[in-house]
Parts: sequence; C-alpha cells; structure tokens
Amino acid sequence: MRKRLAFAALLSILSFVPSPADYTNLEATVFAIAGDHITIRVHNTISTGTNARVGITVVLDDGTSQSLMSSGFAVLGNATTYVTLTASRPILSKGDGPDPFPW
Repeated sequence: MRKRLAFAALLSILSFVPSPADYTNLEATVFAIAGDHITIRVHNTISTGTNARVGITVVLDDGTSQSLMSSGFAVLGNATTYVTLTASRPILSKGDGPDPFPW
C-alpha cells in the first residue's frame, strides 16, 4: 500500500513539471549558401527550449541532389541558432526543406 501511495504521489508531482518544447515549434530557413556549405537559421517560437536536428536536400553543381542532416542541437526558448551543413560538392540551390526533426 505504501508503494502505491508513493508512486501516486510521484506521478502527481511529475504532472506539474513543464515538458520541453516540441521540435514542431521550430522555424527553419536557409540563411546562406557558400560553396559546399549551407547555413540554416533555426528559431524557437516559444519560451521553452528544445532539442532537434535539421535536414535539407540540396542541388549540387553537377545536377545531382544530396540530403543533409545535422547532428542534434539545443535551441533555447525564444532563441535563434544557426546550423551549417557541408555537402560533397558545391551547392547550387536548396531542394526540399529545411525541416526540423526530433532528437
């Protein structure tokens, strides 16, 4: 009985702990393209921080495309961070994305 009561108390305490922001609250846009690098601006639209990754497909100078994915990073609440990704060849333009993903 004591274990059940302790477990119930723990659950009620945890229900009041604010949860981290969801990665869907992030806005990702292309900031710059230079050579084989593309920099993505990631803005968190709410006051709670979150962890995420960002992915994008780019068009390379030989006409092929390449999908790039960042490693995980943190974005504080109401903050902006920049992520630079590197392709195998010079980048002509962006294809699909950028899109935030969970981490």
